[in-house]
Amino acid sequence: MRKLSRISVILACLAAIALLVSFLLTEFGVLGSESGVCGQNGDNVKWTLDWQGRLTFSGSGPMADYADAPLLKAAGKVRSVTVRPGVTSIGAGALRGCGKMRALSLPPGLERIGAFAFENCAALCTVNLPAGLLTLEEGAFRGCANLTVVRIPASVTEIGAGVFEGCTALNEILFPEGSEYFSAENGEIFRKNHQGSIE
Repeated sequence: MRKLSRISVILACLAAIALLVSFLLTEFGVLGSESGVCGQNGDNVKWTLDWQGRLTFSGSGPMADYADAPLLKAAGKVRSVTVRPGVTSIGAGALRGCGKMRALSLPPGLERIGAFAFENCAALCTVNLPAGLLTLEEGAFRGCANLTVVRIPASVTEIGAGVFEGCTALNEILFPEGSEYFSAENGEIFRKNHQGSIE
């Protein structure tokens, strides 16, 4: 009887320790985290990736472009991306191939999403682009096969070719009423003033 009681106490203590470690990792994201710099001017933008796959960008000004290779070698670890206020651009190719990323949070004041920035982020389902965004470059969300809904603010003045190419599940592209430059119909983006569709 006493032996069973001791085993129960030991198991309860081990469970409590496991819960405490999990809490500390969740709250502080210290163990197993990675970090680096990715600013156009060096360390003006920094990134951290915690053990749960939460990637956070912070700083001020534009991010560097990554046309030849994505920012992270371990793109498959990323589960969510948060860009803090102050960062003004997502670099070209920066988050290409983050195929397990399901959540994306972008701040007001972000002005540019670079070419192929989120290419092949196949798990992403919904994108809400922030007020103040000006430019969506070529292929920015190309190959995001599970993307179903995109909301684009009226502030956007430039949209590159093939921005949603290969987004086979996309059924809603939404612009606010009174959008001056673009409209959308049946999953296709049109320039206003009879300038044709975005290819």
